[in-house]
Amino acid sequence: MRYHFCASLILILFLNIAFAQNEISFPVGEYWQFPDARTLAMAGGGSVSQASPGALMMNPAALALSTSRFHVTVSPFTRNMEERRSYPIYNRIDDITQEGIYVINDNWFVNLQGGVQFNHSLKNMPFSVALGAFTELDQDYQYTEQVRENVFGDALIAFNKIRYEGILTRFALGAALQPMERLK
Repeated sequence: MRYHFCASLILILFLNIAFAQNEISFPVGEYWQFPDARTLAMAGGGSVSQASPGALMMNPAALALSTSRFHVTVSPFTRNMEERRSYPIYNRIDDITQEGIYVINDNWFVNLQGGVQFNHSLKNMPFSVALGAFTELDQDYQYTEQVRENVFGDALIAFNKIRYEGILTRFALGAALQPMERLK
């Protein structure tokens, strides 16, 4: 009986760990957030060695690893949205022969993000303080379409334009003490 209880308890613990893992999110619909170019180059793996203000997004304790007194990081958050709208063109036996593209939109959206970090020692106790603003979700959208006459010559009548603007920004404030082994 005791063996079954222990085995059930261990199984429940392992199932909790398995269900707590993050599922694959990119390219299903969520954005990857990269605070700087180094983290982007490491495919998002900069959580341990990140010593710049970008550590506020991943691991604020890593702020203590910085050796410079003052550190400023500014990086662009860029996103490209390409959109093609079309309608099918049928032949006489109801086969789709091609797509009649009537609008192509290719827009780039750029926002700046970054932070400021200050390292200081107070009564022989080194510490780091950082403040940053990072893009969490960018909902900017721009759609432009030409409206033309349905006659030979296709004279331009007007433009249909749709534009959405909205950015969710994460503001972060963090502090970290340097490890004791670095003090020696």
